[in-house]
Amino acid sequence: MKRRFVPLGIVTALIVGLAGCASGWTPKAAVASCQAKYSGQSNIGIPTSEYDALVAIDKAAGTSFISATGVWPCRYVPSPCAFTGRAFTYANCSGGHIVDLGIRQQGISRVPPEIAQLKELVLLNLVGNRLTELPIEVSCLSHLQILYLRDNRLTDLPAEFSQLSGLTHLGLSENNLTALPPAVVEMSDLQVLFLSDNELTELPPEIEQLQSLTHLYLGGNLLTELPSEISQMPDLEYINVTGNPITEIPPEICAMPDLRIDPAGLCEDQ
Repeated sequence: MKRRFVPLGIVTALIVGLAGCASGWTPKAAVASCQAKYSGQSNIGIPTSEYDALVAIDKAAGTSFISATGVWPCRYVPSPCAFTGRAFTYANCSGGHIVDLGIRQQGISRVPPEIAQLKELVLLNLVGNRLTELPIEVSCLSHLQILYLRDNRLTDLPAEFSQLSGLTHLGLSENNLTALPPAVVEMSDLQVLFLSDNELTELPPEIEQLQSLTHLYLGGNLLTELPSEISQMPDLEYINVTGNPITEIPPEICAMPDLRIDPAGLCEDQ
């Protein structure tokens, strides 16, 4: 087995960022430390607008950890960077911008509109919070590819989310959805859609508009049937309908040569 080595500079950058948040450094001390360690190198800090967005998220969680203590070396650490805060689990950077933000199991009930300032965000993980709605400003994240919203209290998504045309993975399992949000079928690049453990009673025929979808997770809902239009989704490879009161699958869907369905027995007699 080949060993993979992580460049020392990257490891050091991570340690500086994380140690600063943990040990109580002030931003001024963190900057001085970074300048000393990376003398002669190009230090890339995140834009002020992105820093302000993280502060707003922190305040929305009711902690004011960043602004109250001044513990925030992250803004000045060379890229790539990785940081943790009180309200968010992680914020990873690339090219001087935050591209990966996790606010997992923090108990937040709202996402501030300043989230729109994270213009280069590729992945947003909001799993395990108390969200009943999302701000329309999330639709401004034009580079967003992965959005995880599992284990919240969502009943719908804003119509403006249809603008997230570059989204490839959407996780909506374990929410309070009774219908598929109309914005979802407008996400033309969507490849993986998680809808398990909601209260869905049907899927709209318009789901066939998801022509790039490969995996569809529907387990643990109240579905009694699937729309035959699913057979018009050429890239679909897998559907999971375990735990639904479905007794049969339309023959058009069962005839799809590259599709695997769980539980498999639903198509055995067709």
